[in-house]
Amino acid sequence: MAQVTLDLTQTLAELDDNGGPVYVYGPDGKPVAALISVEHAHIIEDFEDRQDEALAQQAMDKLKKSGEELVPWEEVEAKAGL
Repeated sequence: MAQVTLDLTQTLAELDDNGGPVYVYGPDGKPVAALISVEHAHIIEDFEDRQDEALAQQAMDKLKKSGEELVPWEEVEAKAGL
């Protein structure tokens, strides 16, 4: 595996100047990593959280429409001896 080296101080300065992302390239010129700002990381996390919530709601709606009976977690634990 090829080693990738970078000047972290310079790379972080680029991130601060550009707002990111800053791509890190390997010896073959292909991107191997991307650095993003904390602000952008929070935006991505918030987006993923909203997506997860929407998917969970869709699954609950589908389950409710199916007419299947919901089983409380405590009942599952008791039956499984957890």
